[in-house]
Amino acid sequence: MTKKIMLINESDDESRVAIVEDNLLQEMLIEHRTKEQIKNNIYKAKVVQIQTSLQAAFVDFGNKKHGFLPNSEINVSMLSRRNVGSHAPIQKKLKEGQSILVQVTKEAVDQKGAALTMNIMLPGRFMVLMPNSNKGGVSKKIDSAEERDRLKSFLSGIDAEKHAVIIRTAGQDRNLMELKKDYTVLKKTWEDVERNFDSLDGPGLVLDEPDVINRTLRDYY
Repeated sequence: MTKKIMLINESDDESRVAIVEDNLLQEMLIEHRTKEQIKNNIYKAKVVQIQTSLQAAFVDFGNKKHGFLPNSEINVSMLSRRNVGSHAPIQKKLKEGQSILVQVTKEAVDQKGAALTMNIMLPGRFMVLMPNSNKGGVSKKIDSAEERDRLKSFLSGIDAEKHAVIIRTAGQDRNLMELKKDYTVLKKTWEDVERNFDSLDGPGLVLDEPDVINRTLRDYY
């Protein structure tokens, strides 16, 4: 039986979390207190410049450097112009000055701003909610055909809604009540995101990702 251990070390300057499986280090996560961590944070942003040659947009999301949003990361279901196809050029989807909801996928490095996406992902205990998406499914790490069928039946129950869900490995063997509760919590989080987005007059933080310790506890346990 696999033995998984989480080791946590905190100092005034940083937090460290190590995931050890059968006495082998699987992952080491380090978060510096003096450096702002914005990956996975969700922001209200404003389109500042559209670069048709790059098929990307530079957006102000309240950070010192503008973020970079590629055309491939624009979720047209999140736009008011719903008649635009996902493969349309960026100038057909966005316009300068437009307010959009974005999530950070990669921290800023040197002179490069943070990488952004409009394909929002909200992780829970047993699943990941993807609002306004249809790309749900079951984790490939769940290899039991019977269990995959059971979890897919749960997914079929939310097909009528405009959200997609990916069942994580932690969702394996969880009963229907546990799955429904997790889904309800994530739906409420998304409703809070929408409400916070509407309440902001300009670019700013909408949802702050938990610190490395709470985040790792959520993702692994």
